[in-house]
Amino acid sequence: MKVLVIGANAVRRLLRDPSNIFFVFIFPMLLIIVLGASFGGEFEPRLGVVIEESGTATDALVADLRADTSFETTIVATRTALEGDVERGRFEAGLVVPSGYEAAISDGTSATLLFVGTAELASQQLRQEVDAIIAEENIALVAQSAI
Repeated sequence: MKVLVIGANAVRRLLRDPSNIFFVFIFPMLLIIVLGASFGGEFEPRLGVVIEESGTATDALVADLRADTSFETTIVATRTALEGDVERGRFEAGLVVPSGYEAAISDGTSATLLFVGTAELASQQLRQEVDAIIAEENIALVAQSAI
């Protein structure tokens, strides 16, 4: 019972001063609104792509990546630059299309693409989207080779 009396007295003393009401209740809410408006909003992940050898299959893959509006695709010059940009946070993830990609596609063999990412959630989600686009591209290539 004494605890309730002590608590009620502390609340009464707190609410007596109008500045306490402002700094305890109103100011934190205003701060949350201002910071949310400044730093909140939509987020568009960025994907860096390195093309080590150009060709029709590579161009089709890059076109499919650029057609997806859920992320922004940017061409990067080298694998080293891409890895550095992902580490520094310029890109959430990166994709390296190796030099043997065109030959592997034309031969009908499998080609390995290198995905560069971090352990962050945005990078993992971007990987799922890129994997889906690559799978669609592979289905189209298999269908073309079957004709």
